[in-house]
Amino acid sequence: MSSDINYKPLIEEKIQEFFKQHPDYTYGELLYSICASLRGQKVEKKSDFMTLPDSEFYTGLDIAFKREQKEENENQ
Repeated sequence: MSSDINYKPLIEEKIQEFFKQHPDYTYGELLYSICASLRGQKVEKKSDFMTLPDSEFYTGLDIAFKREQKEENENQ
């Protein structure tokens, strides 16, 4: 039995959740937020996304989601 996790369905689910919470965001804004979440750790330039494992992308997406939620709650 393999311990590898298929992150693609998790990423799709998290993206849907992100846009449900933030319907006015564009995909560009989402990618910018993910990039900002991973900057200095895994992403220094756009081409770094080419070698970024799905697990790291998911981590950046999750961080971005939580950060945007926190900022939204602080602005209410």
